[in-house]
Amino acid sequence: MGPGDSRSALDIGSGNGRDALFIAEAGFLVSAVDSSESAPVLDHPRVTQLCADIVEYPLQQYALINASLVLPFIDAARFNALWQKLLEALAPSGVIAGHLSGVRDWKVQAGHAWGCNLAEAKQLFSGLTIVSIEEHELDGPNISGVLVHKHNFEFVARK
Repeated sequence: MGPGDSRSALDIGSGNGRDALFIAEAGFLVSAVDSSESAPVLDHPRVTQLCADIVEYPLQQYALINASLVLPFIDAARFNALWQKLLEALAPSGVIAGHLSGVRDWKVQAGHAWGCNLAEAKQLFSGLTIVSIEEHELDGPNISGVLVHKHNFEFVARK
């Protein structure tokens, strides 16, 4: 089993590895890519962990691409090239899932990420079948416990 087969997956911005390990336990061979050298080492036979800039990383073909909570932090000037690269790496009938920040999200308002509205989010999926796209907007604590306004889109799309 290797990249390009029906059980290959890419986890972008793998962070603490929670998603990569979950995907591996579901039977996928996972390439877990994170740009941080401080990401914890993942010890799983179906996870290959890589420290790399995803925009520069050479992609194979994947049945599943997970982009959970990472895309809005890719520099907006580099995002379109990355998005096209991800779509090209998605195998026929492959699934891409993840999050986009909405324009009213506190991280966008503070200039830490870029955001989009629902129409702009849906436009990204031209040529794909949107399985689901859900907009969420609420006030709640951030990771530091500070009350913030959260606005995002959770998506799943199939090639």
